[in-house]
Amino acid sequence: MPDKLKLEYPDIEWGPIRSFRNISIHEYFGVSFHFVWEIAQNDLPVRSNNLLMYYRNYAEKNLF
Repeated sequence: MPDKLKLEYPDIEWGPIRSFRNISIHEYFGVSFHFVWEIAQNDLPVRSNNLLMYYRNYAEKNLF
């Protein structure tokens, strides 16, 4: 995500999102499938809707 987007929406927990991405990309054999499933079932539906709304708003402002 662009730094400008992260600065504009400081209420989003960017650190855990970045950490999950790094672990899932670089340590895919060490990823707990239970952990991924919990995120997919509990966190992702809420966060994805919020992130999509923020990203669309950001894109409109920045003609992205």
